[in-house]
Amino acid sequence: MKRFILLFALLFGLQVSDAQAAPPFGAFQSVEDMERQIGDKIMALDFAGALAVIDPAGRSLSAEQKDRFVTSLTSFYKQPLTHQALMKEEVLGGGFRRAIYVYWSDSLPVYFYVVSHSRADGVWLLQYNIDTTFSKIIGQF
Repeated sequence: MKRFILLFALLFGLQVSDAQAAPPFGAFQSVEDMERQIGDKIMALDFAGALAVIDPAGRSLSAEQKDRFVTSLTSFYKQPLTHQALMKEEVLGGGFRRAIYVYWSDSLPVYFYVVSHSRADGVWLLQYNIDTTFSKIIGQF
């Protein structure tokens, strides 16, 4: 019985360590790399591409939710966005940070909220939100 418990604990420990080794969403070389990859997609109105960079495993949205999200944004925005800014940033302890980026042209801005963690092996994206409603995004701060 002890060997079974030890084997179970060992297997469970290996599964937990494997799960902890992978980021919840995207992984990037640096914060600047994350900003560029995601920002370029949003500014080009490639919202499906932005989601693929943010969440390569597709864990955060079902296919139906993703399609609705992409369709609603691409039906509204007709021209690429021309301006971008880091609207708000908070550097937390231990390499964690959260930020709001904004992308706009003559139309309604697109806001991107992100929580990330800088680690020895790069930057992990831990949480995100893309929205056109400022109050929803700023409410996450």
